[in-house]
Amino acid sequence: MKGLKIFNSQEFGQVRTLIIQNEPWFVGKDVAEALGYAEPRSVISKKVDEEDKGVARMETPSGMQEMTIINESGLYSLILSSKLESAKKFKRWVTSEVLPSIRKTGSYLLNYKPKATSVGEVASLIKILKVSMKDQGSAAHEITSMEKMICEQFNIDLPENFVKKPAYMQLTLTLPIE
Repeated sequence: MKGLKIFNSQEFGQVRTLIIQNEPWFVGKDVAEALGYAEPRSVISKKVDEEDKGVARMETPSGMQEMTIINESGLYSLILSSKLESAKKFKRWVTSEVLPSIRKTGSYLLNYKPKATSVGEVASLIKILKVSMKDQGSAAHEITSMEKMICEQFNIDLPENFVKKPAYMQLTLTLPIE
């Protein structure tokens, strides 16, 4: 199971996803609410087949909870059973943006770049994240990768070799051909 990814849409709210065995799974409650269902738990129970549901433990604002998750087939079951016009728009968003993005990159990236009013703001953000990552025991190459990613988001160019990978990540194994 890969980490939690959160997709946000002004129109539909947030939909949390997980990658399990290279397949996207969605938090059922998020999907049901985005589709306008009044009782998410009930509609998931009635409309989604058992083989298209599962349970995942995940961190929420109120602590660790077990959440019902649904696979892509379960997602379509909820979309197709919705009578709301917004379900068509939701389906379009998921099938044209979210799922292709997950398949290509493993995550969903928004189509805009954030704006900072000064390089100082970007530097302050990097400084805060750097301290946090160090406190959590992140390796130097992970911290510089984060710095590079943030700079790219704000269109700040860094040298190609800015992130130096540790020696063990640079090794290649060559086996003799028999």
